[in-house]
Amino acid sequence: MDKTVTMTCNLCLHKREVRHIDLYVWGSEGLWACHECEMLLVGICTDLARMAYRVRKAEHDAQHSVAKQTNDSIKKRRKT
Repeated sequence: MDKTVTMTCNLCLHKREVRHIDLYVWGSEGLWACHECEMLLVGICTDLARMAYRVRKAEHDAQHSVAKQTNDSIKKRRKT
C-alpha cells in the first residue's frame, strides 16, 4: 500500500493526507489525491466501465438480433 503524506490534494486543493496515484493528468508527476477525491475518481471510473459494458452488450445484442432475423427469414424461404 502506498504511504500517505500531508500536502495539498491536486483535485480539491485542501491540505490533507494524500497519496500518489499513477494517473498522469498534468504531466509526468502523477496525481496526489486525498481519500475523498480518490473515491470520487473510483466512482467515475466505475461509471465509465459500466457504461462501456452496456454499450458493448447493446452492440452484441443488436448483432445477435440481426443474425437471428436473417436466419429466421432464410428458414421461411426454404419452407416455401
